[in-house]
Amino acid sequence: MRRRIASALLFVVGQALAAELPCPAQIGTVQHLPKPESGWELSTLPWPQRLNGIALFDGPPGEGAELKPELFGGKEPLRASWDLDRANPRGYWLQCRYDGTRLVLSRRIEPAPTRCEAYFNPSVRIGGGTEIRRFGCR
Repeated sequence: MRRRIASALLFVVGQALAAELPCPAQIGTVQHLPKPESGWELSTLPWPQRLNGIALFDGPPGEGAELKPELFGGKEPLRASWDLDRANPRGYWLQCRYDGTRLVLSRRIEPAPTRCEAYFNPSVRIGGGTEIRRFGCR
């Protein structure tokens, strides 16, 4: 019974924290080959790139100050959390990462949060990452 209550509480807290993922679940990209390979025919596959990772940064991601989360849930984390200082003048940025491309989407998190959490589905792998069920900040 306690286990059910704890699971239900975790679910409710997660729902209150983030009703949806702020990153697009998938993106379409255009790739090209700068120099044709002799003897090979180039074609493309019609698959979109699916979200397979997120990262938080102290300031713009181009400055490289990626924040490491606290992980919960063993070898395959079920949750990651970041405790943040709302008064940080540089701000915090979310970066969305996608399978099959080096392209990423980034944006500043407004208003400045004090905590962000991500919930994962370890039974679903997307490229080298774990499916992200929810992400939110408060």
